[in-house]
Amino acid sequence: ADSGFPSTEGPDWIALGHSGVAGWARRDGSDAVLAHDPGDPAVRAWQVRQLIPFVAALSNRLVLHAAGVRLDRFAYAFVGASGRGKSTLAQRLAGRGLEVLADDLLPCRLPQDGPAVPHHQGMTPLGGLFFLDRRGHERHCHPLTPVQTLTALAENGFGELAEAEVWSVQFDAYHRIAADVPAFHLVLPNNLDTLESSIDWLLADLLGVRR
Repeated sequence: ADSGFPSTEGPDWIALGHSGVAGWARRDGSDAVLAHDPGDPAVRAWQVRQLIPFVAALSNRLVLHAAGVRLDRFAYAFVGASGRGKSTLAQRLAGRGLEVLADDLLPCRLPQDGPAVPHHQGMTPLGGLFFLDRRGHERHCHPLTPVQTLTALAENGFGELAEAEVWSVQFDAYHRIAADVPAFHLVLPNNLDTLESSIDWLLADLLGVRR
């Protein structure tokens, strides 16, 4: 670890590794240390972003691998692996006046009145989940059952954290989201030329699911 950081030896620390980034975190999520400093602030920031979901999970907080936007009084999450176009979609929606809440890592809270996303004005209810797929040739959207939503959340979670207690908490959170939030499998063509018309379609037919 870098000089001046706490010792990462002992049972209170666990090793983390994700996308080639190595580090350690306290088991309660109160502290984390990266293994190497690349000397490049941009790379360092990317490394920190890779480990945030795991540190959050250790402190019983949930981070979705998703871009998030706010429309009226609801937040909508576009969930997917890296390279699925989450950030691009969020940027295009911002150009239509929607507020971007996150472009890759979306924090989620579970108050008694339903899943919500932290916002500077308070909690914004989570109005819909869209599992993004850019591999099709025609755009379409299919609703998911709660069981399908639970499976999709787990598949897009951060499973490299092999801590049973942490995964129990995360799975309980996924179960509640799957039960409370409408979810869809959203296919958009991987073609920037047609993205604007897809944005029109999204705004007209999908993002009003809870308006």
